[in-house]
Amino acid sequence: MKDPRNFALRLAFALGTFDALQMVLHHNISPANSDWQLWSAACLMPFAFYWLVFWPVRKFVPENKVLAVGWFLFFARFIKYIIAHLWWGHLEAASMRFAIGIVACLIVLFVPWPKLSAMLKKAMPVMTVVGLVCMIVFLNTPEKADTSAGPVASAKKGSPNIVLVSWDTVRADVLPMYGGTMLPMPRLQEFADTSIQFNDAVAHAPITGPSHASMLTGVVPPSHGMRSNVREILPENVVRLPEELKENGYRTGGFVAAYPMRNRFGFGGGFEVYDDRMDESFALRLKDLGFFDSMWVVPFAPIMGKSTRASTPGGIVQQRAFDWLDSLPEEDPYFLFLHLYDAHGPWNPEGKYKEIADAGLGKALPLAAMEEDVKPFARYRGDVARMDDFLSEMLAELEKHDPGLENTVVLLTSDHGECFGEGNLHKTHTESLYEATQHVPMFLHLPGHKGAGLKIEETVTHSDIYPTLMAAAGLESRSERNENAFPLQQALLPGGMVDKERKVYMEAQHFNLERAKGGDRRIQAWRTPKWKLIKGVAADDIQQLWEYRQSEEVNLLEQQPELAGSLLAELLAYFGELKKVVAGEVSQSQADAEALSDLGYVGDVEEEDQN
Repeated sequence: MKDPRNFALRLAFALGTFDALQMVLHHNISPANSDWQLWSAACLMPFAFYWLVFWPVRKFVPENKVLAVGWFLFFARFIKYIIAHLWWGHLEAASMRFAIGIVACLIVLFVPWPKLSAMLKKAMPVMTVVGLVCMIVFLNTPEKADTSAGPVASAKKGSPNIVLVSWDTVRADVLPMYGGTMLPMPRLQEFADTSIQFNDAVAHAPITGPSHASMLTGVVPPSHGMRSNVREILPENVVRLPEELKENGYRTGGFVAAYPMRNRFGFGGGFEVYDDRMDESFALRLKDLGFFDSMWVVPFAPIMGKSTRASTPGGIVQQRAFDWLDSLPEEDPYFLFLHLYDAHGPWNPEGKYKEIADAGLGKALPLAAMEEDVKPFARYRGDVARMDDFLSEMLAELEKHDPGLENTVVLLTSDHGECFGEGNLHKTHTESLYEATQHVPMFLHLPGHKGAGLKIEETVTHSDIYPTLMAAAGLESRSERNENAFPLQQALLPGGMVDKERKVYMEAQHFNLERAKGGDRRIQAWRTPKWKLIKGVAADDIQQLWEYRQSEEVNLLEQQPELAGSLLAELLAYFGELKKVVAGEVSQSQADAEALSDLGYVGDVEEEDQN
């Protein structure tokens, strides 16, 4: 090579081309579907980074060593790429774009075009300056909520406003209306007194993504396809509640607080506004671009490493929702989905919430199942107490738009609970199908306080939320929802709920359970009004039989083999008849990988503090 320093420029340009292609192909970044700040930074910063890296090589390294140093940096980049993708298990998924990048590098390096080096001498400094400017603008531009077109049809006259509130990780039995003690929730009690309270509401899954997917689609996890957090995309062909409401003239807004609920996992479908902005927008924007695909992000690792957990405080989330409500015309009915994460660990109550935690330490009911969980359980109660103040603020805002909530439906629930020693599970929920995680609170406020103070003992589920809110809007659903789901308004009928002997399918299928220490720990459950059967992945792998309202510590499998066999047959028959949907797998970004780690989904499930 006649001029090693000029060839070093080709090496820099080739690596910039490789990184730009990886980022664009991985994240589908283009001017057609991305903000200009994003696609310009993604496409130009790799060239700026490598020009800055190779500049001192070309300037100060002796000419006879320039190529050696250049080739070392070149191959080090590919070794780092392969190791990172192997470590996180993404090499197979990245193989096609990796091959495309290699071919592009070879073309840049060996194309017989003598003028290329001269062009690069002039072009790369300009690309560097422009790339740095675009990066600075990108990182300092406030993130915006995802938006789409509003409804094309007008709503029926008199259509009620509809509000779905989910308190993440709130187990029913800590709340005073479900038997919990020493946890003051005065506003929730007032709300319950004017609402219908469901005493046996059940979650189909013990984690955030699948549970909320069931709320919004009306089907169990195998039928909407989302079985894990931060790994799958809720398929577009699964009909969602906000889609149907929007088609019928509703303004739809979703405001969520935690990473597993981000739009990139499919939750934004049907929402005119879906606000999933996390509290640390700067760090998360970098993480979304990722270490996997471009080296220029690596110098920001200390900033990203110090970022907080991937969630946003409830006060911020609610204010975003309030601002959206204030922007709507008063005559337009709305569907508001509000997800708050403040009861999720790690728990660190302060002020009056810490006083509540300390007062109930070791005394409040229910007691922690194991001694080591006494303090965490108390801190958890302190953070649950915070939710009452959020509720008070939210109801005040709703009444500002509809005094007395005379034309507003509010359904309040939780996606799952938390284990504090149940089944030897500590501060976790991912692999639990215990009542601690599956029994959730649920309250339905209807216009005119219809059914106020009514307490329903029949079993209801997250799948019932979809038909309930559609019925509240006076609409017929076009979705193939769970046939074993009913509008909760049936509780007001003279005969009450249709199915008095409700049986519920539940599953814990998060992907890390499959590769847990000790073998595959994914489980399914069949819950009847009296019994709960737990089975593993094999068809005949019955693990537990509980008379769960009495105890989930006593396995009655040996005493009741015929009953267990009968329940297993029911479970297998139900599961076999389900319409199964396979969700798309997310192309993991660095943000996803770190969220999995932050939220406790990397490593042995016994050691996790999970989402």
